This record gives sequence, C-alpha cells and structure tokens, in this order.
Amino acid sequence: MPSTGGIFPSYKIENKQLFRYINSSKYVLIGCEIIIVTFTIAFIFIEIVKV
Repeated sequence: MPSTGGIFPSYKIENKQLFRYINSSKYVLIGCEIIIVTFTIAFIFIEIVKV
C-alpha cells in the first residue's frame, strides 16, 4: 500500500472450472438437483394457477 493510504488501481481476472460430477456420488447429486428443480417448477405452476 502506498504511504499516502491509497490503493493500487489494478485488477486480476481468473477463470475457474468447477467439476461437480467427478466422484461416485454424482448420481445422488444429479438426482437431488432434479428433485429440487421439479418441486420448484411445480410450486411455481401451482401458485400461477391460484392467481
């Protein structure tokens, strides 16, 4: 940091690739995600029908 208390105007961009479905529990994770999406879509549909 400069002695005046300011900051250095710079930036750094890093890309990260996340591998979610690598180990043996990938099917459980995919199943849970499908269930959550299904319940979310069903809830939205039911709420739209109520209106």
